Amino acid sequence: KEITNFTFAGLDPDVTATIAGTNITATVPAGTSVTALVPTIAVSAKATVSPASGEAQDFTNPLTYTVTAENGTTKEYTVTVTVQPAVQGPSLLNVSLDATEKIVTLVFDKSLISNVTDLKSAITFAEDGSNFNALGANDTVAISSTDPKKLNVTFSSPLTGTDNKLQIAANSLKDSNGNVQTEVLTTPAITTGQVDECFIATAAFGSKNQSDVVLLRQFRDQFLLSNPLGKAFVETYYTYSPPIAQTIAGSVILKFVTRVLLLPLVVIVYMLFHPVLLVGVLSAITFMFVQRRKRKTGLSSR
Repeated sequence: KEITNFTFAGLDPDVTATIAGTNITATVPAGTSVTALVPTIAVSAKATVSPASGEAQDFTNPLTYTVTAENGTTKEYTVTVTVQPAVQGPSLLNVSLDATEKIVTLVFDKSLISNVTDLKSAITFAEDGSNFNALGANDTVAISSTDPKKLNVTFSSPLTGTDNKLQIAANSLKDSNGNVQTEVLTTPAITTGQVDECFIATAAFGSKNQSDVVLLRQFRDQFLLSNPLGKAFVETYYTYSPPIAQTIAGSVILKFVTRVLLLPLVVIVYMLFHPVLLVGVLSAITFMFVQRRKRKTGLSSR
């Protein structure tokens, strides 16, 4: 009087339970309703089982199955069914707008793979935050080749306003393990006119809050943006630096080289903000230059 096999054949894939003594356990796929599962049960020769094989049962709670032998003796089995936890697909972490206000970068917690033939058609845009429409003919969508956790939506013209939103249709993205984004994703409002980045320095030093990056940002605000020539330089920098910064951020060697190259600029900017130190350094350089000239003059007169 044994249960020799206990299977849920109607699931995808079929689930064969584990039999350990009189305990039978089965784990069914995520999302499976267990209120009307139909098991296929095999028992030892000349034995019967109740409830019968092929009868739908509610497995919300453990169920008892009784096997009766030919001689009338019985044996009870406890069947417990659990539902596999849903494996979450890529989740949106944050959204940023670049300095040109054309490129929106969506950052996810996992590397992305498109789950549809045309990812662009699965993404819509609402400049008022509610009325979503297809992207423009010249707009582009691409998963970053250097950081596959990032999805870049590039608009043909700069965004305006404070209520811009993007929406990604359900089942459009998946991670490298095949876990699909099963719900519609809507970004928070994307506000224009709020760029505050030193892209290359941030990429090199690893954080916009690093002391050297903060110093360079102060230099930009107080010196460069205070005159037309400086403003023109900043606008040009914001136009061309994001892709360069993205390349730097993906390479340890490039980060190091960039930090070395930026060091003289950081020192100069630091002295500009500390005029007493600047005067001291210039005085020391002037003194050493004069002393050197005197030594050369003295040697030549001998």
